[in-house]
Amino acid sequence: MNRGLNLASSLRSLSVATVCSSCLFLAGCGASTPDPANSGPANPSASASPDAPLVDETGVVREVAADTLPIGDYMPPLDGGRVELAVPEGWSVPSRDSRYVVKMLKSSTSFPKLIVTSSADDWSGISELNADNVGDFAKAVAERLASAEKKIEVIEPVIPMVLGDRPVARYVRRTRFKGSSKTVTVERQILVTLGAGQVYEIDLQSPVGKIKVYRDAAYSVAASMKFKSAEPSSEAPKSEAPKSGEDSAAPTPDEPKL
Repeated sequence: MNRGLNLASSLRSLSVATVCSSCLFLAGCGASTPDPANSGPANPSASASPDAPLVDETGVVREVAADTLPIGDYMPPLDGGRVELAVPEGWSVPSRDSRYVVKMLKSSTSFPKLIVTSSADDWSGISELNADNVGDFAKAVAERLASAEKKIEVIEPVIPMVLGDRPVARYVRRTRFKGSSKTVTVERQILVTLGAGQVYEIDLQSPVGKIKVYRDAAYSVAASMKFKSAEPSSEAPKSEAPKSGEDSAAPTPDEPKL
């Protein structure tokens, strides 16, 4: 009698275990796997590691369509006539600053802000940037970052992207700016592109954890860019480091001139 009861109990336990195992197997089979084209650095995370590699090794070129971006009205030609670009919707241009191609603000506060600078291209080795060679360009940008005299805190690696029709290399870094009364930490999404023989940087400076909120504004500036041959101009280069006492949110001398 006891043997029969024990056998029945064992059979019931075995059946329950088999059903549970089957459920777990089916759940595992139905689980989705991340799509590398829609994840990673193209979708920034506030918890990105400060020890992230300098370049994304997947080789995936992320693309963003221009009609999904907040491209606003175009400005007159800038940088000696080399480039035309549009101000993102909801952003404004304060008084011109000779250190930059242009600076844009979202509000009257210091951050977020967008700063566009240019410098001579004497390092990329690429005569015409396009979707086919933007991966090589991203690697060249990463090499420049690695060669900086002072370590740059990269929190999202350099990735190749095409914004509208504009190929760019994108990365995110963290910077600490010293103000008159305190030090402010910001995150900076840098978009680097080539045009008219120049290297252009679109530098989105944002409060920590807010890059994703404002990133499309920077994307729209890149997507709107149209390049021409330079016209004769007496304008100074737009990527000089600030002198002491000037805007502390400008690039500093220990940063590479990309």
